[in-house]
Amino acid sequence: MIKYFKIFALLVFLLMIIGEYDIVYVQSELKKTPIKIQADKLTAHNKDNRIDFEGNVRVDKQDMILTANLLTIFFHLNKDKKTIQRETINQMIATGNVRIEMGNKTAITEKAIYTALNGNIELIGKSTKVWQGKNIIKGHKITISNNGQSIEVEGGRQKQVEAIIFDELETLSP
Repeated sequence: MIKYFKIFALLVFLLMIIGEYDIVYVQSELKKTPIKIQADKLTAHNKDNRIDFEGNVRVDKQDMILTANLLTIFFHLNKDKKTIQRETINQMIATGNVRIEMGNKTAITEKAIYTALNGNIELIGKSTKVWQGKNIIKGHKITISNNGQSIEVEGGRQKQVEAIIFDELETLSP
């Protein structure tokens, strides 16, 4: 019974860390606190309804930090087709050396995708890993669906999913 609790607690941790990725998990909290994005270059592509933040990208939101080589934000345009509204984000994609830190929770991946329509988050890459304390989950693709209601971890062609769970329950604290 205690082993099942530990596995459940680790999955709850994954839900918490992904549910709190405020940069890729845009919810009502986005409107309450500002997001600071820094990069070497910002390019707006009006024809494609997107903005690219390139080079040494750093996103700060409350106690969350995301770093990547590139962050692309795709938008819906409002009715007059001339201005972009923040609440009309379609998708956010962070690529290249993606690292997300929140307290003692960390995720690293090659690519992170947030899709606003369904609330899904995908972490994709050979070395995708999420950990809190000494507890770790690794896989080629980690998908969080239905706004954090379910998680699926997939192995790659040559690597299975790997979970390392320690007995100390205190390392699984929220």
